[in-house]
Amino acid sequence: MFKRKTPVSTNLPNSLYSLESLILGGIQQSILIRTDDKNQPIVLFLHGGPGTAQIGFARRFQRQLEKDFIVVNWDQRGSGISESGELTLKNYLNDAKELIQYLLKRFGKEKLYLVGHSWGSILGSLLAQEYHNYLYAYIGVGQIICMTEGERISFDFVKEQAEKKRDKKALELLHTLTFEPDSLNYLFSQRKLLDKYKGSLYSMTSTQLFFGEFWHNTEYLVSDWFRFMKRNKASLTMMWKEVAKIDFRDIIDYSIPIYFCAGRYDFNTPSQLVEEYFHRIHAPVKEFVWFENSGHCPPFEEHEKFNEVLCQIKKAVG
Repeated sequence: MFKRKTPVSTNLPNSLYSLESLILGGIQQSILIRTDDKNQPIVLFLHGGPGTAQIGFARRFQRQLEKDFIVVNWDQRGSGISESGELTLKNYLNDAKELIQYLLKRFGKEKLYLVGHSWGSILGSLLAQEYHNYLYAYIGVGQIICMTEGERISFDFVKEQAEKKRDKKALELLHTLTFEPDSLNYLFSQRKLLDKYKGSLYSMTSTQLFFGEFWHNTEYLVSDWFRFMKRNKASLTMMWKEVAKIDFRDIIDYSIPIYFCAGRYDFNTPSQLVEEYFHRIHAPVKEFVWFENSGHCPPFEEHEKFNEVLCQIKKAVG
């Protein structure tokens, strides 16, 4: 009988490589903890989606980080191998706060580093405001600023590419597609074209991202991947109207260091909006880092550079 497990990378005495279940928000949720040294600070990753859980594929991109951090990936409620419960922004946020407190207590830390990717950047931005006392810094990747404006830029990009390439089938689809950023029918149709024109993933495909080393990703069983795909769609269906309302443009004051990592070719959550927002915010420290060969997923498309950026942030923040 197959069992989920996470490979041991070294035999270091203070290391930890563990796939675990715990109760958050009254339901079972799963976390993957990996580090060569439990004395290092914690970095918690908030994955995208909603529903695009990372435990099944993230480890292969994060090996370098395990030397400098306690790396924690979390399958949020309704994602991957965690249970669902009621899906609301408030519940996700409360789960994250509960997880942060659990990790700090378990490892005897006062604060941690927080990385929010795409949908996870909604949670990350809110936590950077509401829970900053427990954070060394917030790192936003594929950062969401204003969903409606971002979707408009993304839609215009797709139209421009279709016209430039004289893509007859795409132009026919776009002619019938009404711009409705809170509509799932619109979203799924537009995202197919966005993927086609490399406006989401730029330097790799989704197959390479999720299944690049499929047989080595032992944290998920084959049945878990079917669950992953089903829950990804279900989470989007439940949450998209709430997500589509997000607008952080008026939130400009932060009391902790803020870092934005932006893919040059990201038209999923358009990087131009992130850059404009970056210049308006106030924070003790702020930095904007371009990833020149990435779209929406710098931690995976340019993982070596991303990991080095996190290590530099650790050195700068302390």
